[in-house]
Amino acid sequence: MRSLPSAAPADVPRDLTAFAKTALLPRMRQVTKDAAIEITAVNSVPAFVATRASEAVALALALTGATETRAVSYTTEAGLFEQAGCPAVICGPGDIAQAHAADEYVSVAQLDSCMAFLEGLAKELSA
Repeated sequence: MRSLPSAAPADVPRDLTAFAKTALLPRMRQVTKDAAIEITAVNSVPAFVATRASEAVALALALTGATETRAVSYTTEAGLFEQAGCPAVICGPGDIAQAHAADEYVSVAQLDSCMAFLEGLAKELSA
């Protein structure tokens, strides 16, 4: 499970369980009285918020020419790295709209931008 940055991680399973018990289970029991819902969290990933105070975020913004960060609707390990004290950013070629689909692709222009970013990063880190 992944919580939104504005919610505590414990809120997600609590709210999901409450919704299941109050909204879903009564309707299910109208069909069969033995209906049940069991929710088991097998993984939890903290939300990641890219802030300008992070050196990694500031560097990524400088290298890409971007002026702001944005939130994404999927989860990554970035929140785990941040939680462990390792600055992180989420970046790379491609667009989530084309990811994880039968016709997934990354355009040549996106790969060119990625290479420019990596070359700039290598120069910055070797200076």
